Amino acid sequence: MHNRTWKREEYNVAKALGTSRALNTDGKADILHDIFLVDTKLRGSWDSAGSWFDKLSKEAQKKGKIAVLTLRKPNKQKRLVVIDFDNFVSLTKAAGWGSELSEGDR
Repeated sequence: MHNRTWKREEYNVAKALGTSRALNTDGKADILHDIFLVDTKLRGSWDSAGSWFDKLSKEAQKKGKIAVLTLRKPNKQKRLVVIDFDNFVSLTKAAGWGSELSEGDR
């Protein structure tokens, strides 16, 4: 994959989040954000998504942020987001979209 291809992916994700690419982060995150620690993966296979997310989650916890992993396959438009379910529930409730289900019903 050409160097500009994954940089463009990082740029597009950052732009969608209203921020910019992080530079020189030692592989910790690709996108600057106050709440999220965002890593982007542009890969033909997502077999390692679990380990990518685990690594990102550990780093996010150290920084007091929410880990967000974006996945997209080359030459495809659809982009997926991986986020811890409890963080997802908290975010939806904060946005006023939360369910009235109790924690045991999840």
